[in-house]
Amino acid sequence: MKELLGGKERIDEPSSTWGDSFIVNLGTESLESIDPVEPQALDNWHVDGDFFVHFLDSPEQALLVIPIFSDIKPRGGGTFIAPEGVNMVAKYLAAHPEGVLPTGMSFTPSTSTCADPKDDPGYYSYLQAAKRCTNFFEITGEIGDVILLHPLMLHSASKNHLRVPRFITNPPVSLKEPFNFNRENPDDFSLVEKKTLKALGVNQLNFKISTERRRIVPKSRAAKDKLKLEEERRFAGSRPSL
Repeated sequence: MKELLGGKERIDEPSSTWGDSFIVNLGTESLESIDPVEPQALDNWHVDGDFFVHFLDSPEQALLVIPIFSDIKPRGGGTFIAPEGVNMVAKYLAAHPEGVLPTGMSFTPSTSTCADPKDDPGYYSYLQAAKRCTNFFEITGEIGDVILLHPLMLHSASKNHLRVPRFITNPPVSLKEPFNFNRENPDDFSLVEKKTLKALGVNQLNFKISTERRRIVPKSRAAKDKLKLEEERRFAGSRPSL
């Protein structure tokens, strides 16, 4: 991570630690006898970071990190990635210095006044972006592997046809300061910054945001809190009486 982000001193250590929130994919019996869905047809394509307003240089999600806690074989529910999506998303964010909100499987300009995000001219659908991609890769690996990817990598969950339990986590890695695409010394660019600049077709970019950086409460938070409460109630009800 240090090599990708330009050194340990740039990483915000307190917000770059692993938690215990495992993402489990068990598959279902019905999936064992059917062929995998074509990558373009997957319905979960997205870019990580549902807790902040996104800018091209956002420090909150500096890498896409996938630690693997179970062996993952092909067709075993591994994450799919679309590398071409990095270029697409980078160009979109560069064109929106006002920042964009994560709105489900999409981005919507933070200044939008539309009741329906899809009505905004700046609405950006991840699913439509994935349909324009031609190269896809299925992440496989062994216990202990850690996958490090560009923060703008378009990716999707997939179906577990093998029904071998798949366990991963997906912790964010943050920077102390935003990415800087206008460094005086080109040698000071991190590898992530270099890749973003390459995606934009430039060697340097004086990117300036036009609204404030801010964190938001993810829309998924309410559903997760409700699920947690229900699980706690079930657990309490299953305890044997003493």
